Amino acid sequence: MASNGSDQMPSPEQPPADFKTEFHPCSNTPLLSQLQEEFGQHATAMMAPDPHPWCPFIKEGDYLFAEIALQAGLNMLQINGLLSLISHIIQGKANVTLQNDVDLQCAWDRAAMQVTLVHSFSSYTMNFHPFIHKLLL
Repeated sequence: MASNGSDQMPSPEQPPADFKTEFHPCSNTPLLSQLQEEFGQHATAMMAPDPHPWCPFIKEGDYLFAEIALQAGLNMLQINGLLSLISHIIQGKANVTLQNDVDLQCAWDRAAMQVTLVHSFSSYTMNFHPFIHKLLL
């Protein structure tokens, strides 16, 4: 029976490791034993920043759009509608003058004042006639 090293006991002259890191078996990475002083990320300043942190998306804009759509909980029709609008804007077929949420709220308020009719229902009387239906069992 082959041993992968994870079941071996430390030798008496070597103190036991404070931290043992076991990697996924498919990674083919051996068990890592480290003392407390060695554990952690010591060389983070020397690590090169990822030039494409939005991968696997092709462009950063794709990632940003996907993040907003996910946070908003948009469905397929809403996502397709927004992407279609963006495409029309890029092609010059549509213009959007809204800059922020305040602009959108003002536009909704203006639209509501123009199309929403207000009726007083105090003069109306409605009679309801109950209807009872026997269910066939």
